[in-house]
Amino acid sequence: MEYLIVTYHMSKPGELAESCIRLPVTPERAAVMLADGHSAVIDAILNLLAELQGYEGATYCCCCERTSLQ
Repeated sequence: MEYLIVTYHMSKPGELAESCIRLPVTPERAAVMLADGHSAVIDAILNLLAELQGYEGATYCCCCERTSLQ
């Protein structure tokens, strides 16, 4: 199992926060994400995470690959 570390920015009036999430993905999906960047699905997930934390929305920043949890 591969892991993608996705970094994103969350915002609301007067505040900007940076966060990241570790997503377990197949090696094939990891290769696509690293080559093509983010997707509409990732944007939707990040926006939901931001709303759950009291922010208005999120913006994808970058991602990197990990092959273990450490």
